[in-house]
Amino acid sequence: MTLEAKLPLAYPNEAPTLEVIGVKGLSTDQVATLQGMADAAAAENLGMAMCYTVAEELREWLVAHNEKPQVLQGESS
Repeated sequence: MTLEAKLPLAYPNEAPTLEVIGVKGLSTDQVATLQGMADAAAAENLGMAMCYTVAEELREWLVAHNEKPQVLQGESS
């Protein structure tokens, strides 16, 4: 996934505009979950530099929810 952050002039006292962009392997629901997490983490960290904190929280979620791709019958792995 990609996390795009647009920082306002008042950053970090104003939250950045964050957009989670999904890639192959993430469902629409998973992207929505990550977007909600990013927005919540930004709100919780107002007043502090937060981009690394937000990205790290999303990375940890991705690692915890990483699943090996399933091989369809008839395909070789």
